Order: sequence, then C-alpha cells, then structure tokens
Amino acid sequence: MPEDSEDLVRNVSDEKLIRGDYQKIGTYKADMSGFVNPELQQLLEKYCQETGCDPKTLSQRGSPGSGSKAGVGDAEHKVKPGLPVWLGVFQSKAEKSAEWGPKQKAWSRLMGSFFYAYFTDKYYAPNNMAIPANVEYFLHHLGKSNPKGADWKPKPRPGYVGNGAATFSEIGGGGANYCAAASSKALLNGLTVFGYKCNFIGYAPGGKGVGHGCPAKAQMGRRAGEANRPLPGDVLSIRTAIGPMSGHVITICWAISDGTKSGEMYYVSGNSAHASVSCDWAQIADAAGRPPRGSVAVINRVITSCFATDKLAAMDASGLSRLKLSKKQGDFPQPPKAGQKTGDAGSASSPAGNSGATGPDSQVLPDAPKVESTKGSGDVQTVATSGSTGATIIRLGKHQSEPPKAPAATASGPGKTQSTPGANAPGATAPAANASGATAPAAPAGAPPSPDLSKYPLVEDYTANAAAKGRKRKNPLARIDTICLHQMACASVGGTAEGNVTKQTKTGRVERWKSLNAHIAVTVGPESKAWILNDVEWRIPHGHGWNSRSVGIEVEGHFAGIHDLQTGKWSKYWKPKSKPNRKPMVPTSQQIEALKQVMRWIVAEIAKRGGKIKYVSAHRQSYGTKASDPGQLIWRQAALPIMKELGLATAPTLKRGKGIPKQWDPSSTVEY
Repeated sequence: MPEDSEDLVRNVSDEKLIRGDYQKIGTYKADMSGFVNPELQQLLEKYCQETGCDPKTLSQRGSPGSGSKAGVGDAEHKVKPGLPVWLGVFQSKAEKSAEWGPKQKAWSRLMGSFFYAYFTDKYYAPNNMAIPANVEYFLHHLGKSNPKGADWKPKPRPGYVGNGAATFSEIGGGGANYCAAASSKALLNGLTVFGYKCNFIGYAPGGKGVGHGCPAKAQMGRRAGEANRPLPGDVLSIRTAIGPMSGHVITICWAISDGTKSGEMYYVSGNSAHASVSCDWAQIADAAGRPPRGSVAVINRVITSCFATDKLAAMDASGLSRLKLSKKQGDFPQPPKAGQKTGDAGSASSPAGNSGATGPDSQVLPDAPKVESTKGSGDVQTVATSGSTGATIIRLGKHQSEPPKAPAATASGPGKTQSTPGANAPGATAPAANASGATAPAAPAGAPPSPDLSKYPLVEDYTANAAAKGRKRKNPLARIDTICLHQMACASVGGTAEGNVTKQTKTGRVERWKSLNAHIAVTVGPESKAWILNDVEWRIPHGHGWNSRSVGIEVEGHFAGIHDLQTGKWSKYWKPKSKPNRKPMVPTSQQIEALKQVMRWIVAEIAKRGGKIKYVSAHRQSYGTKASDPGQLIWRQAALPIMKELGLATAPTLKRGKGIPKQWDPSSTVEY
C-alpha cells in the first residue's frame, strides 16, 4: 500500500481542520513555539509526529520547501529564516503526494491557518490594511498540484506524480499558462466569494497595459524605491534561476523594503515546485537576466491591489460598474476589516467571535466557487480607486471617464465661509466604517474633506474653486505615508516685519497659490491660512519622487535655505534676475500655525480613511536641485515640532535628493 494512502486516526478536531474552521485562528506564539489555540497546536503536533518533523524547529537559512529542481516548477520556494520548518515539510509532502486525501488536506489547512494569521497580525493590521481576497483565496489551496498541464504535452513529465487537486476552474492548474491563470483565478474566485460578479477576467488576455487577467495598469520594468513597492494583492512577473526567461507570475503577500530591486518578499503562486500552489519567501536581486540561485528578479508589476474588498464594500453600483464589477444577490460574508488582527475582540478569528473554532464560521472562505471566468475585452488600460471613498477613474482606450464632481462650495476665495452638505443632504454619500469601527463620510471626489474643519480654524477647503489641472489619477491610500513641504519662492503679498510686497498687476495682486500643483497652499500675510486645493488622494505632480506617496504643501513666500534669526545672517537663497536686491522673507507666527494645523489635519484625514502618515519630507530630499526647499525656518519652526508632537519621522532621502542638513535639524550630520 502506498505510504500516502495510509491514514491517521481522526476525530472531530481533524474534521474541523479539514473543513476550514481553524483557518482564521492560527495566531502563533511570540517565541514561535506553536499555535496559541490549544486544539490547533495539538493537531500540529499530531501531523508533525506523523511526518517526522519537530514542530518547534525553525528555519535557519531559508529552508527549501521541496528541494525543487529545474523543470519541476518555476519558483524556488523557501521558508523564511525564523519561521517553522514544518511549513516546508508539509508543502513538499502535499505537492508530491499521489492523492488529495484527508492527510494532504490537513497539511494544507495548517499551512493556510499559519500564514493567514502571520500576514494579518504582522503586516496587514499594523498598516491598516485588510488581507486581499486573492491572497486569502490562495491560502485555501496550498499544496495542491497538477503536473498534467496542457503545456506538458503529450504526457506528464516522468517522475512527477502530483495530487491533481489544482484544477483549472479552482486555481488555474492544468492550463497552458498555469502561473498566470492561478493569479487570475485567485482574484476572480476570491472576489466571487464576497459576492462580486466579475466581468473582466479571462486569464492573461491581450491588450496594451493589461496583464494576467486584470483590467489594471501594468507597470513595466523594475522601478526602485519605496514609492514603487508592490502592495499586497498586486501581481508580479519574476525570473528565477531555474524557471523560464519569460518569467513566473506571482501574487504579493507582502514586499519588504524596495520590493523591485532589493529587499525580500512573501508571495503566493501556482506552478511553483512540482506544479503546486505555494506560499513562498524570496530575496530580490537587481538582475536584468537570471538572478543568482536562491533569489528572484522582478520583471514587471500589475496593480490589482485596487480591488481590495474592504474598499469595494464602500462603493455603490455605479462605482463597481466602473471596475467592471457588480454585486450579486444573496448573503455573502463581509470582507475583512482593515487594521483588524486575528485576535481582536469580535473578529471572526477571535475567541469571542467563534469560541475557539466551535463550528463553521461565516467568514471562512469556501474552497472554491465553481465559476468560470469570461474573456476580458483587453481595452481597459488603467483602473484606480480612491481608498475609502470608492471614487474611481477609468481610462478606456482614448476615452477617460471620471466620477462626477460634487456641488460647488459657496466660497469664491479667501475670507469667505464655505458650506458643506450634511450627512443626509441630497447627493451626500452614506457614512462608511473606518478601520476602528467609527464612521466617516465617504464623500465623492471633489467634495469637502470629511473631518470637521472647525477643529482647524486656520484651514479652509478650496477644492471646488482651485484649478484641477493636476487631477488625473489617484494614489493608493495605503501608499500615502508622507507630508512633503515646499516653499513657493514667490508671494502675493508681504508677510514679514519689513513688509516686502510683490508686484501688483492691473487686475490686482498676484495669487499664484490658487493654481498650484499641490494639495495645500499656506498663504502669507497677517491673515495667513492653509487652503486645501486638492483631495489628499490625488496624485499631484509637486515633488518628483514624492508624488506617488505624499500630500504636498506649498508655503507661500521666498525663504532662505539657511537663515539665522539671531544673527540675521542668511545664505543659500534663490532670487530671480529681475529682483537682484530681493531679501528673504520670515514666516509670520500665524503662517507657521496654519502650516502646523493643516499638517495635523492631513494626519487625521488619512487615518480616518484607513491610511497612515509616517514621515515629513522636504522637496530637496527627492530632487537635490531644490536645495533650499522649503528652507531652514519652515523646517525648524513647523516640521520638527509637528514630527515630535505626532510621532512622525523624517522621510528617507531618495536617490536624486539631498538629506536634511544640520542647519535645519541639529541631530543631522548632513552638510548643506
């Protein structure tokens, strides 16, 4: 009798495990000695004993999951150092088994339970994210393999059996392009579980800008830096030392640091070693061709993280239709909440939520909805969503469709009060729950900001009247982590004790701040205020490398790079040739206070939408030519105090930028 057909003595706990009741309670102990849940730990010890591995042994140097060899599958899957070795043992045994019986299903469920809690508690919850539906779906199919793919004609490769459980309809197995099909099927089926009917996914359909079955933008090339780091749920093409040069398709669980040229990442894929579904860890090499053995090289990225189910839940029918989605009739599980850990009270995975897995949980995904996808038209080039509001921009060929603008506010300029629609006013959007369970208005794009601006008396909304020339696409909310400070290097009216006044025109004073490419403008003068020009999620071209991750603030005025108020000495000051005698300005106390208030507002606004601001940056940090931007006085009087008050950090200096000089921050060692 083959070894794999032998069975263990099974009881109610085994049946719960195989059914999926433990899928969301796999929290591991801090010392990595085992599961917190005693029933799950007992099951782990039972199956580890049967397979001959120690449940407490941890990987030392990236244990290989199955000892993959060339030709067996595309990924060099490994267990990250510090994680349990049994993850690789169960993966290897499951994928190489000749059957998919209770034993193999139990191995798969134990792996899925561990990774669900590990990613949720360690990465998603601390970053105010929810586990993506496609990642969660993959975790229900680990270890399934299919070595009889159509691309292996006329017969399976000799010596590789496989359990045959990775069917095409479930997880893309058996197709001519198994890895691409797997990432497409995981997104399609994962969304279907939560009640979304998908009309766009075939798998890997053609069409410019379209990749791997998704109507989302494909970023070609290996763009380095935090701003281009893949988000959970994105699809990547990678090369390995043993796979084809055409690449292997994976879905990101979490990318650490850069994620395109360096760092490391966790990912899920089909057609891994032995043509299996696996969850892997890999180091990233900056290689244009084949990377070194044990590493992967990124080829391109398809942004499918825009289909996050916690964001889709806030959309109405029109918003979903722009994404080529519709909500099906019937009772479906609620999507995971952003920022919720597996042990949070009231969650499906907490003891209070299901009493330690005492029966099926409505939040547990079924193994596979039996739904076949339809071919996409291939004409969708870009899809983007606006975070919690659900506002969407879609480009279909040469046509661009944008969400309708909100009714214009009554104000026409500084000094006038603006009206905002109430929660129940016509055209207002119903409140949507944020990560902590509180409610916040999910206003359409262009509407007044959601927080109560009465808390910030020097902050005014001007979005309805400001020039909208920079509003072309939006940044993913999860990526917006920085406030970028600028100086305008010009001014409309004087703001110093000396009363420096700029040139007047025939139509009145120059007010360039109204048409800036920025999110915020802080005006000069004794009545300084911070004016919100663009919603914080618009990608506005204001700061070079900061554009994809920041909220940009322009401080009106011309300030010196170095300015000592005690001695009166200043230097590093730009002035136009037409004004050779111009002297640098000093911001008024109200201008600094307005800047501080709007920085507090940005942090609160991003948090209310489910994101998190972590850094404050200067424009000089992304573009060294702008060395005096925003200047010593702005940084010392506003940036440093706000960072200390709100627990923010100085942003990392980008490749083309210059660090914060010691004249701006006494703790710095960087020369100007």
